[in-house]
Amino acid sequence: MPHKNRHISREINLIYQRLLIDLPFYSLWKKSIRMLRRGLCGKCAKPLVNEAILALGQLYHVNHLCCNYCETRICYIEESFIVDNKMACTRCFYKLSPKCYKCKRSVVNEYTVNDGRLYHLNCFKCTRCHRVLDVEYFEDEDGRLLDRDCLWGEVLMELIIRDIDYVDPSKY
Repeated sequence: MPHKNRHISREINLIYQRLLIDLPFYSLWKKSIRMLRRGLCGKCAKPLVNEAILALGQLYHVNHLCCNYCETRICYIEESFIVDNKMACTRCFYKLSPKCYKCKRSVVNEYTVNDGRLYHLNCFKCTRCHRVLDVEYFEDEDGRLLDRDCLWGEVLMELIIRDIDYVDPSKY
């Protein structure tokens, strides 16, 4: 009987050595020590003898880790993302991720939020001069984003146009 336990120990050590662990998943790995000791695949529940991948607190045979949305096989943790506590391949991640209000592409890195709308930092621009907006920005009555210079330019232009309408040419 002790001989069998040593054999299981060796299998666990092999799994430890071959386990592909990415740093963001390290805390999940610590939580799944019990599963590791059992050495069962999270998909097929068969023993893990060769390489295994740890994802979302479960171990998988390398061939069994799949995207939860399209069932595409995920070979490496670097090729996957977590969306709503589910594994997603790169293609599904970009389909599911929030979109920039202006360019309609996925927002995955740095972004800003204005009026509940997400923007890439490079898309958050003044609609008149196209400079990237910083902390101070304004909206005109049509909801267009403007920097301070363009806002004042529009306000002054509006005042000039309004005053021209009331100018009496006979006074000049």
